[in-house]
Amino acid sequence: MTDLSQIQTLSSSVDPIEEVMILERRDRVLSAMKLLPNEQRLVIELAYYQGLTHSQISEQTGISLGTVKTRIRLGLNKLKSALGVEV
Repeated sequence: MTDLSQIQTLSSSVDPIEEVMILERRDRVLSAMKLLPNEQRLVIELAYYQGLTHSQISEQTGISLGTVKTRIRLGLNKLKSALGVEV
């Protein structure tokens, strides 16, 4: 799995107030990611933090494409709920 705490999001050109907001948002997402079942967290990390397509995730993990898509969808729904995001 990806060590989510190592993901860098800041650059030196970011406004200090915006930098604080980014760090707070990052911490909320990382906390919410920890609430996901491992199989959902894995596919989301591969898709969003490593930039893999659903097909590439399927090939890399040996999980069927349909299962990859389902796990991503379920995981994202749980993240939205945990973060209080409305669609």
